[in-house]
Amino acid sequence: MTHRQHSFLLKLFPVLKFTKGSAANTANSIALLGRQFHNIPKIQTSILAYEEVIATPTDHTNQQEEVLPAHTAVLLHGLLGSGRNWRSFAKRFVNEASQRVGAPYRLLLVDLRNHGASTSRRNLTPPHSVEAAAHDVLRLMCEVLPEGSPRALIGHSMGGKVAMEAIRLLSEQQQQQQDQKPPAQVWVLDSVPGKVLDDMEAKSGVSHVLDIVHDVQLPVPSRQHLLDYVRKERGLSEATALWLGSSLVSDARGQLVWAFNVQGAAAMYHSYRMTDCWNVVERPPHGVDVHLVRGELSDRWHDLQIRRLEAASLKSQETREEQQPQQSVAASVAAPGSLVTSRSGSFYYHILPAAGHWVHTDNGPRLHSLMLDSLTK
Repeated sequence: MTHRQHSFLLKLFPVLKFTKGSAANTANSIALLGRQFHNIPKIQTSILAYEEVIATPTDHTNQQEEVLPAHTAVLLHGLLGSGRNWRSFAKRFVNEASQRVGAPYRLLLVDLRNHGASTSRRNLTPPHSVEAAAHDVLRLMCEVLPEGSPRALIGHSMGGKVAMEAIRLLSEQQQQQQDQKPPAQVWVLDSVPGKVLDDMEAKSGVSHVLDIVHDVQLPVPSRQHLLDYVRKERGLSEATALWLGSSLVSDARGQLVWAFNVQGAAAMYHSYRMTDCWNVVERPPHGVDVHLVRGELSDRWHDLQIRRLEAASLKSQETREEQQPQQSVAASVAAPGSLVTSRSGSFYYHILPAAGHWVHTDNGPRLHSLMLDSLTK
């Protein structure tokens, strides 16, 4: 971390202390970029745990390159998940992205507070809210990224709302100082921007799953035991049961326990339901492209919310069309090498065909194509 970034963090979070040099693990890991693809083990920082998934193009010649890739995206998982849920998606994405841009490309798969390897972090104290999780992510980005911000911030479900909240907080802070700039793009994957209504919550069944998770006696004898219990006795679907089964990990004694903090995750879900981020969609921060992807078959959406998305998308498109001639004129009269004033933020609304809430598994190839077209420009 540079002195400038460290000073910015102390201003942004005066009640917290940050140690310099926490990103050393990241710098060391980049030195391993001699292969076309490299998956780096979980990295521990002073903030959150994360994994790096990096790819280099097949014709990349600088095998000893030790600088951070110019193209970096940060990905945030959903409730009761972890970064590892996105490994397969990330591997394919960075491989294709690195070939397109002709340079190393990496994804940071972050474990949010109360989830995955970040569960044991004692410094991540209550309240366990979307806002607190967003602060965690901002601190992490400032610690491990040279510019304090990635090319893109991506979030699925609860992670999508954390991403929106992070951008909102960053936009507010940027009005006071310019040290940490926002990402150029934010991708929100099937995450409702506003409050989750009671009828939609009941339809999704998330609270029911949380109740089941709370009732499971730990340690669990085996994954099969858990699958039988949640399917036969609690009525979960095969897909949901398998997803929960993937959230079991072995503790220090080799016993199966949850990979998340049950109480902390429940508090975060309550905050997710109550947090409203519509302002990020309807008034995107200056210079930021906000993309929201809704699964065509997703059960998380109310008709009123869908119409609001459509209205925001139409308004943003009209604004872009109005600004395009002005930007062209500004660029034509600008002196060579001078900086043209950046545009206002934009919102893009996408519907992913044949996909439910789990967009990356239901229609991964189409999601890859959609995101790559934008993130490799």
